Amino acid sequence: HPDSVYGWWWTYYSPTGVPLDSGVTSVTCLYPTQPGLYSLVYGVNPRPNARTAQGRRYTFYLNFGARTTAASSLAERIPILYPNPTSGTVYLQLPSTVPYRVEVKDVLGRCHYHTELMGGDTHRLTLPLPSGLYLMEVKSNEHNTSFRLLIQ
Repeated sequence: HPDSVYGWWWTYYSPTGVPLDSGVTSVTCLYPTQPGLYSLVYGVNPRPNARTAQGRRYTFYLNFGARTTAASSLAERIPILYPNPTSGTVYLQLPSTVPYRVEVKDVLGRCHYHTELMGGDTHRLTLPLPSGLYLMEVKSNEHNTSFRLLIQ
């Protein structure tokens, strides 16, 4: 935005919600490391002495398809969680048709949500949790994966 009273920023997240890159300039190129739904969050913060005090935040979801690489074959074997951060509804893509146990814990280790799901599908989870940082543990006989989950 050419208006000099704003400070623009962006962050690029992996399908598991891990920040991969960020900056304060134009986004030039995004490199997916595995197939999945990535998110690009950009926003604007007003600078001091600006005419307005309201900042804005925008999220774009980028779905990269499978490729014939070692990274993509790994992606087909690990769970994928999106969007993250979320307002409470997330999608959990589970590989392999095996049962999974999903637990969401707060930073003190207290379990606030748990469920049993069958793999081989993408599940929509509505998490009735207050805003905060959580740890989602996804466990099966084949996989043990943890995600940092931010509820806004």
